[in-house]
Amino acid sequence: MSKKSNNKYTGAKPNYLYTIISMALILFVMGLLSLVILQGNQLIDTIKSNVIVLVEIEEGTNQRAIDSLEMALKTMDFIQPNSLKFVSKEQIAREMESEMEEDLKVLSMENPFLNMFNFNPRPDYIRSDSLKSIQQQIMQLQYVKGAYYKGNLVEKISKNIKKLTFIALGLSLFFIFVALILIHNTIRLALYANRILIKNMQLVGATWGFISRPYLWRAVGYGLLSSVIALGGLYLMYKITAYQLPQLYISARQVLYLALALTTLGVAISTISTYFVVRKYLRANIDDLY
Repeated sequence: MSKKSNNKYTGAKPNYLYTIISMALILFVMGLLSLVILQGNQLIDTIKSNVIVLVEIEEGTNQRAIDSLEMALKTMDFIQPNSLKFVSKEQIAREMESEMEEDLKVLSMENPFLNMFNFNPRPDYIRSDSLKSIQQQIMQLQYVKGAYYKGNLVEKISKNIKKLTFIALGLSLFFIFVALILIHNTIRLALYANRILIKNMQLVGATWGFISRPYLWRAVGYGLLSSVIALGGLYLMYKITAYQLPQLYISARQVLYLALALTTLGVAISTISTYFVVRKYLRANIDDLY
């Protein structure tokens, strides 16, 4: 049968406007929660990579001893490559003077600081027990006066971000459930106007596949349209947020996976809901449609 006659059977197009809007909004919220999950994990990694351990050197240690200490530290496997740096007490004093806007010489104060090394531990060592073990190993080295870190703060921040990630994951599952119900009911209302046509097509001998096909293809198209709208909104939201927080970053692979997931979900929900609604009308008695 020709496409023209096929359209004749389906009659007027159901009003899918609310369906498209509903799906786009739900997909947008789910995409936003997915970004929160992705950025939460990335933020944890960023925090871990920026943890600094300070190693104070004993007063009066000569340059040869400092070089020896540096070589000993470089052999430690818990230090990130190229992160070990020497900071002289004069440099520390200048930085403090810049922050305080006061000159220590004017205040008749001797330089109270010590020469030190600082480094970033490897991310897999950013735990309270591991950082404490690092501190103990460093304190056993010759010429070391003290070793300091802020591991507790990092661990607390990481735990809070993980909690936020689990909350976002739970909300995502909840919105999937809400999407199935809301979109199914919206599609059912949209197809309600065509229930008599669907049944009449069956009564004149049309197969279920022939009757369902135009509605399913239309559902696929509207699912794709809803996904495009949702992805467009997410892109704008990300650009605005990234402008305020330049450290946020999403890789091309993550963007691709997110786009594929939202598109697949939008098309699947729309198509499956349409299939069951049309199937319901096909299986119903003619008297039940009035």
